[in-house]
Formats: sequence, C-alpha cells, structure tokens
Amino acid sequence: MRSETDYFQQVGLELSQRYKRSEPAEDFPNVAADVLTDMPAPAEIDFLACSDWALSQTPLPSQVNFSSSFGEPPLVVYDEPRFFVELLVWFPSRTGTHGHGFCGAFVVISGYSLEADYDFHELEEPCQGVKFGSLEPRSIAVNQSGTVRRIHPGHRFIHAVAHMGNPSMTLVIRTKESRAPRQYSYHENGVA
Repeated sequence: MRSETDYFQQVGLELSQRYKRSEPAEDFPNVAADVLTDMPAPAEIDFLACSDWALSQTPLPSQVNFSSSFGEPPLVVYDEPRFFVELLVWFPSRTGTHGHGFCGAFVVISGYSLEADYDFHELEEPCQGVKFGSLEPRSIAVNQSGTVRRIHPGHRFIHAVAHMGNPSMTLVIRTKESRAPRQYSYHENGVA
C-alpha cells in the first residue's frame, strides 16, 4: 500500500500526466476529480501521519497559499506551475458561503462534513466586486471520507461547509490562474 508521502506525490504526478497543456481549463475539475476517485487515500493517512510527513520534508513544497484562512492550517503537499495539491486540516468549524476563484476538485480524507450548495441569481452589480441578487439553497449533503466534489469557478459552485471530526481533513487540487474570476462571499441578504 502507498505511504502518505508517496500518495501526495503520486496524486500530483498522475494529474500532471492526465491533464495535458492542450486541454481547455474547463476540463480541469473533471480530470482532477477522476484522479481523486481513481486514487483513494490510504487508510493510514490521519492527522498524526500528515504532521510527521510535513516535519520530515526537506524542503517542504512551496507554501503558495499559507496566508489563506481556509484550513487550520492549509498545507501544500504538491506544487507545480499549473496547479497545487493542498491538505486542509479542519477542527470543527464552518466556512462562510463562498464561490471560488479557481477550479479543481476536493476529497474528504478523514472526518466528514455537512455541505450546503446554493444558486445565486444576480440582479445588479452596483460597483466592481459587489453584486446584489438572491441566494437560493439548492441541496445539502453529508460528505463522508472518500467523497469527491468538483470545484468550478465563479457562481457555478457556491457552497458552505461545516467540517466535523477532530480533525477532519480535505485534500484539494486547485489551479493557479492569473486570470481567475473574483472569489465572492455570499450573504443571505443577497449581497455578494
């Protein structure tokens, strides 16, 4: 069975092989989700194993997203020019309702989460970076260990997640896009 060290590297290398430079960016979430589905995390990956892995890396992959408020902490486990793979550790917590300024996929590798998906019906944009509209709940689900979700940019994938487990961990594959859409936070009063 793969060790956690090999697993992170293998996921990154497999995605590099499958996602060719000629493919359109909109295919990336499907390719990333397929890799995560085809390569489930080994059972021995837990918080302690990931901590040991991070402490043993010389050097640690470039921490391109360390200032992010997502994860406690976010830890980049694989990095290449087109994308990075990030391990998000969550102690029981909830994200705000948000869209994404990137595309990719994620998998719950330990613990579980409650996830609500939304649609945003835009009415107007009074100034750049602010939108008015209505936020409509679409679905709610329990994401168990092994659940894979695609991440589409902008208004195509809006959700809020309550992370459960002590801790829970999510592995995220995400693009590094210089022309990424703005990432919005959405509020029940219709302001984004």
